[in-house]
Amino acid sequence: MLAMRSKTTVFLAILLVVGVILSAVLSAPVREPREIVQDTSDKILEIINTRGEELENNLEERYRLIDEILMPIIDFEVVSQLVLGTHWRSATPEQRERFMKAFKSMLVRTYTRSLSDYADTRVTVLPERGEPREDYRTVYSEIRTGQGQPPVSVDYSFRLTDSQWKAYDLTIDGLSLVKNFRSSFGNEIYQHGLDALIERLESGDTEKLAPKPISP
Repeated sequence: MLAMRSKTTVFLAILLVVGVILSAVLSAPVREPREIVQDTSDKILEIINTRGEELENNLEERYRLIDEILMPIIDFEVVSQLVLGTHWRSATPEQRERFMKAFKSMLVRTYTRSLSDYADTRVTVLPERGEPREDYRTVYSEIRTGQGQPPVSVDYSFRLTDSQWKAYDLTIDGLSLVKNFRSSFGNEIYQHGLDALIERLESGDTEKLAPKPISP
């Protein structure tokens, strides 16, 4: 499983990807990915610092807010294809739809459990590396949690789709979230089948499937 220095880092990175995609969708003209990541992270951290305590004690509101942001703006079909790999091609349309819905629900449940740890968190977008490609970009950043721990590197993978930059993966300290889920889900499918994985996601029994961040 994916080793994390802090549960804060995983949720924050995912939340930033959500905000990044939202910003990319709404931005006109098209902005560069680095600008999108920095502007969006600043806005999200401001919300966390001003409403973190309020949302900490309101589980339904946390779920509602994240669900409201996640569902309309993330291309979960692309993410799901990458996560399931070859199993996506052999899945029926019904299985694909059920998987995407259950996977979204799992992310919302897993990464909205705590907001109080985000106070004083800072995100720094780092300089570009190498020659930028026309339709793919990687944005390099560091997240400092303000908890006396070293900075965590978070890299956002973008591609240009229909004249919009969209993030399709993130890499935390060198470990891809998509690849981690692909490995975890692949093992479950190999042992029990795709339908069993979907049913497990739908039931909420995902403790052994999600990346396990280490509490600060």
